[in-house]
Amino acid sequence: MILPTLRLGILLFWMLGLASCQETPQLTDFDSAQWKKDKFACAGLRQALLPQFEKNREKLIGLGQNQILTLLGKPDFAELYQRGQRYYFYYYKNNKSCQGEKPDPLAGPWVRVRFDALDRVSEVIINP
Repeated sequence: MILPTLRLGILLFWMLGLASCQETPQLTDFDSAQWKKDKFACAGLRQALLPQFEKNREKLIGLGQNQILTLLGKPDFAELYQRGQRYYFYYYKNNKSCQGEKPDPLAGPWVRVRFDALDRVSEVIINP
């Protein structure tokens, strides 16, 4: 009885290890370093990068949380949702936080990355 359980454990460990080693794809004509540097979009860099981001957003579907963090950096705002889902918000236009005020996290304009319960991107929304 222990042997099948051990095999299952080894298989799951191997699969998790394989999933965590996935390579982060390159986005065409998108400067990830500039996006990450423009926290809360106060410098206006993200707004300039938005057209390239839109062209590449389908490539984000299915990526893991660590891959998104590599591409886009730490989110400006994160929200846990029901059933293990998670949202990352990235502002792309100047907002109240640039003036030292607390922004309404859901007011936008932002890019929202939705993760499913398996920590894979299931949708990317751009809110004007």
